[in-house]
Amino acid sequence: MDYPQWKSTAQVPTNFATKYEKDPDLEKILKGKRIALIGPSSHILGKGLGEKIDSYDIVVRIGQFFEIPENMFADLGKKTNVVAHSFNQFQIPKCDKKFLNSLDFVMCSMASLDFKGSHDAFLKSLTTKTYNVPDSFFYKICKDTGTIVNSGFAALVILLQYDIKELFVTGYSFYNMGKYGDVYYDDYEKKAKSTAIRTKGEFKKITPQQARHDLHNQESQIQRFSKLIKEHKEITLDEYLKENFKRDED
Repeated sequence: MDYPQWKSTAQVPTNFATKYEKDPDLEKILKGKRIALIGPSSHILGKGLGEKIDSYDIVVRIGQFFEIPENMFADLGKKTNVVAHSFNQFQIPKCDKKFLNSLDFVMCSMASLDFKGSHDAFLKSLTTKTYNVPDSFFYKICKDTGTIVNSGFAALVILLQYDIKELFVTGYSFYNMGKYGDVYYDDYEKKAKSTAIRTKGEFKKITPQQARHDLHNQESQIQRFSKLIKEHKEITLDEYLKENFKRDED
């Protein structure tokens, strides 16, 4: 297989899986379902997608470690079944465990590395079902993409490994298509800022340095996403993504 050029300051993965082993608990939740995958991008505001999001069988939210504020229901919806998060050691203390325990499933969609002990301990402390993606498969996603992917991108690829009816993707902007700047909606931005360790200046106006573009190359993830939406007809897009990505329609 020809892999894309590697664009990351991290070393090129050499020990990665050749296939994915489905998690049986996650498979029970996802099989045959219509899924809405919601990221934290600010472009979702003012679109009134809340009812549409809540109409899906399963709602998966990226990085959502706190309850959706009621004043955001109209745009974000109020339903959450699954959360996917990187759960690094700086974010874990800020997580609302009551909220996470109310969910059907919690997934760590980032390589464990030095955080494996804290990942495992935190996930075991939750009363809901949990899943920590194997490092070997996370690195396969990275190798196939050409960079160390963000946890939201990893979660998207993981969901595509299951037999799902539809995957509606919204709240994903790839940091404003690699231009950065105003990337998070306000309530998420405030929570993210409280867990940031490299923040300088105004966190809402994200710079490539703050987002670790050197590690998580956005152009590589944009190119891979463009291929995925052509390969997987079960993926449906919000208006922002439709405007930024072309696909062959049936």
